[in-house]
Formats: sequence, structure tokens, C-alpha cells
Amino acid sequence: MSGKVKIYEIARSMNLGMSGADLVEICRRAGFDHIKHHSNAVQPEEVDKIKKAALRLYRPKETTPAPDAKKQAGKAPPKKRAASARAGKKRKQDFPSTGHIMPVAPPKPKGKMQQESRKQEKEKQKKTEKGAERKQTARPDVKKDTGGSKRSKKGKGAARRSRTPDAKKPAAGTSKKRTVIFKQSQKRPESKKISRIDVAPPITVRELSEKMGVAAGELIKKLMLDHQIRANINQELQKDVIELLALDYNIEVNFQTTRNAEELLLDLIPDDKPQDMQPRPPVVALLGHVDHGKTSILDRIRQTRVAEGEDGGITQDIGSWQVEHGGQKITFVDTPGHEAFTAMRARGANVTDVVVLVVAVDDGVMAQTEEAVAHAKAAGAPIVVALNKIDKPDANPMQTIQQLSGLDLVPEQWGGEVGCVEISALQGKGIEELLERILLEVELMELKANPKRKADGVILESKKEEGIGVLANVLVRSGKLKKSDVVTCGPAYGRVRLMLDQTGKEIETAGPSTPVAISGLDGVPEEGEKFAVVDNLDIARSIAEERRNRMQEERRRPRRRVTLENLYESLKAEKVKKLRLVVKADAKGTIDPLINSLENLNTDEIELEVLHRGIGPVNVSDVLLADASEAVILAFRVPTEEVARKMAGDAGIEIKNFRVIYHAVENIKKAMEGMLEPGEEEKRLGVAEVRAVFNISRIGTIAGSYVQDGSIQRGEYARLQRNGKIIYEGRIESLKREKDDAKSVRKGYECGIGLEDFNDIKAGDLIECFTIKKVARSLS
Repeated sequence: MSGKVKIYEIARSMNLGMSGADLVEICRRAGFDHIKHHSNAVQPEEVDKIKKAALRLYRPKETTPAPDAKKQAGKAPPKKRAASARAGKKRKQDFPSTGHIMPVAPPKPKGKMQQESRKQEKEKQKKTEKGAERKQTARPDVKKDTGGSKRSKKGKGAARRSRTPDAKKPAAGTSKKRTVIFKQSQKRPESKKISRIDVAPPITVRELSEKMGVAAGELIKKLMLDHQIRANINQELQKDVIELLALDYNIEVNFQTTRNAEELLLDLIPDDKPQDMQPRPPVVALLGHVDHGKTSILDRIRQTRVAEGEDGGITQDIGSWQVEHGGQKITFVDTPGHEAFTAMRARGANVTDVVVLVVAVDDGVMAQTEEAVAHAKAAGAPIVVALNKIDKPDANPMQTIQQLSGLDLVPEQWGGEVGCVEISALQGKGIEELLERILLEVELMELKANPKRKADGVILESKKEEGIGVLANVLVRSGKLKKSDVVTCGPAYGRVRLMLDQTGKEIETAGPSTPVAISGLDGVPEEGEKFAVVDNLDIARSIAEERRNRMQEERRRPRRRVTLENLYESLKAEKVKKLRLVVKADAKGTIDPLINSLENLNTDEIELEVLHRGIGPVNVSDVLLADASEAVILAFRVPTEEVARKMAGDAGIEIKNFRVIYHAVENIKKAMEGMLEPGEEEKRLGVAEVRAVFNISRIGTIAGSYVQDGSIQRGEYARLQRNGKIIYEGRIESLKREKDDAKSVRKGYECGIGLEDFNDIKAGDLIECFTIKKVARSLS
């Protein structure tokens, strides 16, 4: 039975002739208090309970003659019996069928009737008649029948029924009433008092009332009067409020942690076994200044003509290709070099194993080259430098290498660790050497993945295509992605309906480090979102909905980034061990001494990391880099572009302006000192001598003590000494002065001391009370 069922429909379906109003009264007596009207609807699971209750408590009404006919005892002439039958038939017609339910007394066994003699039967009839008359007199709704003529017309059947003490048949002459007479309901056992509940906060008042066995209205009233908390029945209660209510009703609460969809998703990802791990191709990103030849290099590698088909010869989106060299596959991610796509370039660096920094030797190191280096270092990826355009007449590779050395990219030929390869994308020179250098870098990294489990990876780019829907370019990081897999990525989810490789050919599977295009998502995910394969659409839908709700909540609340004032809170919450800076100054001669002074502040616990240094005003690229790395921008004697200032305000990025090096260094020093873990300092409060020991059940051992010096304070630390040795360190759990609880007891007074989780106390022991204070530390 699907859907709710109304009360009058249940009454009609039972075929007992009862009306909906009668069934409402039955339900009320049976304990269904929420049913008030015959048009009320109930759940399908309650229908059977209502029917069983009706059949258990009531029976259909049957016609019985009046009980005063018992005067006709023994044998009755046949004519009399016929007259009695006719009278009974007439009596039945006087009361038309009303469909009401009347109780029927169980008939007396016939065997006993046959064993009794006529004399005994007559005596019982007389006694029964007298009892029936008394009952009729006591009942206000039945008139006492004093007419002997009417009683004389009753037959033997009426006399037999009148002997039944449970009969409630009204006598002749009474008014016709539509009444329902109920059986005596059984006494219900008292409900067991609830002493312990399991709760996963937050929980609504309704849910808490069901768990505690307390009416929701009573909880709302207690919250209002006792705790001054306004709440309705659907109000969510947090842990502290639940504890207050449970304490009021003396109920123990076991708080359970709720697992969100992200945690459940992590549980679905199996652990990789060492025997399942296999080598995977490296993922390489090409970064560099605009028009320095990134796409031309990739074009030469994959033997295609992508660059000629792009607008202005500049890459406008993230693309990815997989090539093979020397029997090994390499996946390339071509990131844009234009300043407007700095955020996309940062994501390209974060998903890669190796970064190829492309520098044109005829231009040298440019502004976006420095930004690319900063992004690569922030991603922690090794860098291979490709010195492009060596075929140009004004090419100067040595000057470019010298400029790179100023960015801490010292080439191997100069004793450094950075590999530099001279190439010409147009002529194809040095391409083989570049691929060899990339494979050499990843050889020591031992890149491996498990191709046997469900896939996960990163969204490189997504858009809507006419006739296809959402088409997302993804990079599989681990596992094997198959057609018809259910995928969740950010707030989007769906089933993979179409999978294309880099050439546009439809494929069925894709392994680790393989770029593919998939369709079937219900929305357009953002670039850089992670995707994962789950078991079914229900799980994917729940994860996507939870992410959407979280994104809406994050949009409502202001974004909070790392600032010089909240560094210590960030350290506690996220265990940040580095202070990241983006430094901009007005001149080369100014920025070098400033950076050197800042780097002198580094300690073993806190490290200062300069992600990017540059000359000129703070621009959009600086804000994007600080946003991606959670860094603070330090502007020394330079302004901030208006667009960058607005973007920093929206993103919560802090820009600190200074004009004196000393002020900048002192400000950063104070911020780093705030990141240091505070020190601990012990302060002695007092000492007490144990003179007697009391063992109290359910409480433990209480030390009857005399305070010799200072004061003993409840909740502070205690140290128990015996014969000059420390045998316990913990907290003072309880403290009493005479019979009252005390917060502290001063010198010269006696008290009772209870130590936390410790009962081995003896007379003569010394209890030293002390406190521990947090003390700020300095870099010096």
C-alpha cells in the first residue's frame, strides 16, 4: 500500500459496518492520540495496527432479548415460544442497524446446563432476575421495566442470555442511543526510564526528545526558562546545549562523530598494495613568458600544428598530450603564459611532476618568467630549463643563464642542480636532449601508481559543447577510468558516457597519467577540481550535494586568509610552519638588502619563504600567487594597482606597506614570534601535609590534609611526595573544607583533597600544588 490512508477508508475496508467517527473513538482509546478526525490520514504501517486494535477491542453488535424475561422458567408452550420469537424479531426491527460496535458476552458452556437439574435451574433463574433488576436500577441510561406483560412475552433464549453477567442490553422502553461501549483495556506496562543515549550533533529538538523520551514541548520550555535559549521543534542543538539538557534529566550522553561525504569518499578509496604499484608516465608542465615558444616546443614534440590554429599564436586554455620517447610515455600539460591566466598556470604546476621553464634567449628572463619560477617552487616540482630560440641572430644563452642564477636556478655547468638544454623549436634542435633530460629527472623520483583500482585525477579544463553537453578534459592520476564509471568532481557528478583520447578517438579505458575528455557530468566543474570514481550515483549525488551546500556556506562567510596578526591561530589550526611572502620594491638596490634582512630571521622552528620578489607596483599576478599560496604581500615603497587592490580585498589577501627597512623587519619578526609555540612556566601555589586517609565508596580515596604554606586550589596541578620521592603528578579533582566544596583552602586550615585517578595516598605524604602558565617566546 503506497501513500497515506484516511480513517474512514480503513473503517469502510473492514466491512464491520462501523463509521469513521466510531473508528476515531476506537483509535483514541487504543492510544493513537494523533488521530482526531475521520479524515485524518495515517501511514501504511499504522493501518494494520489500527485494524488489529479494532478487532481486539470490539465485536459487531448482536440482538439479545431483554434480561427480564427470565421469569418464564422451564418449559414454555410452543405458542408461547413462537410469540417470544415474534417478539424478538419485532425487537430487532425496533433497533435499526447503526453499524456500531457492541461487546458480546461469551455464551455459557452448554454442558453445564445439561447437567443441572430443573430445581437448580429455577433457583438460579430467580437469583439472576433479582441481580438483573438491581443492575437496571443502577444504570442511569436503562429504565427499570415494571411491566409484567412485556416480560411474560420473552422466551427461553432471553432467560438464558439474562444469566450472563456481562450483558448490557437496554430494556424495552429506553431511548435509542448511538453509543459505542468499549471493552476494558489492559493496563500498559510503564516505560523504562532512559539513562543513556547516543547522539551525533547537531540534532534537532524533535530528534533529541525522541531519544530522551521527553516531550518536545517540555524541552523547549526548559531551554527557555532554565537556559534562556529560544528554540523551536526543528532547531538544531549543538553539543554544549545537549549536555545541559541531558544533565537536567540525569541522562548520560555518548557523543558520536558524524562523518561527512568527503570522509566517506576517502573510505571508499582502497589502500594501494605494494605489489599492485606499477611505474606511471611523468606529467610535465611547460611554463614561461608569453610568446617564448612553449606551444611551439610541444608542437614539435607531438608533430602537430596546434600553434598555427590559435588566436594570435597564444595558448588560451589548458591542453594536454601524451607522447612516447625511447619506449617511455610522457604526458605534457601546456599551460598559458599570458598574465591573465596566471591562476591556470599555477594549477598546471600543482598537478605536474616536472616543470619545463621555457626562456627565449633573445629576450632573456622577463616578468612572467620570474612568476613561473615562483609557481614552480611553490609547487615543489623540479625544474628543467629549455633555452629556446637559439637559432636567432641576437641569441645570448650565457646572459640568460646568468639571469636565471639570480633566481636561484644555478645550471649544472656552473655547479648547480638545474638542467639547462639549448633548443630551437622551429628547427627541431635539442628536442631529443630535452626529452632525455626530463626522463633523467623522473628516474630518481620512482613515479608509481595502482592501475587496478578505481580512478581519481584532476580536471584540466571543462566547457559545454553543443550536442554533447559538459565536456571535461581530465588527467587520470591513479587507477583506471572506464566508460560508464560514476564520477564525482567538486559540485558536479555523473556517469561517463563518452571518453575521447588526445586525437579525438573514442576509447573505453584510461590508465594513470593519461589525459582524456569525458562527458556525462551534470554541471561544469572548475579547472583544478579533483575527480574520483565511486560505486553508484546515489553516493556521487550525496557527495555533490554536500559540496554544493558547503560552497554556499563559504560564500556567505567572509574569506579568511593568513595575515601577520592571525599567524599563531593558523599555526594551531593548520600547523603552518612557514611564513610565505611576496615582496615588491621600488628598485633592485632596495629589494636585495630587504630580502637579506628578512632571511636572517629564519629559525629551526619557523621558516620565512620568499615566493616571489619583483620590482614595481603590486599587480594582479602578485595577488593571484599570494592567493594560491596563502602568502602575505610586502610592498616596500611601491603602490598597488587598483584592480589588484580590489581583488586582494575580495580574496582576503593582506598587503603590508612599508617605507623603512627597519620597520618592515621588526613587523615580520613580531609575526614570526607569534608563530612560535609558547613556553611553559611553573609557579608554586602551596603545600599540604596528609594527616589522615579516608576511603569512600564511589568516590575514592580522600586525603585529610593540613595546608602548611600558600594555598591549595581545586583544578590545579598537584605533585605527591613520599619520603623525598615524587610518586604522582596530576590534577586536584576535588577539594572540600569541612563538608562543603571549596575552590581554594589557605594556609592554616584543614581540607579534604581528592587526586585525579590516584588512590595510593598515605598519612605523612606531602601534596604540592602548582600551576603552569604559558609564556610568549622571542626569536632571540
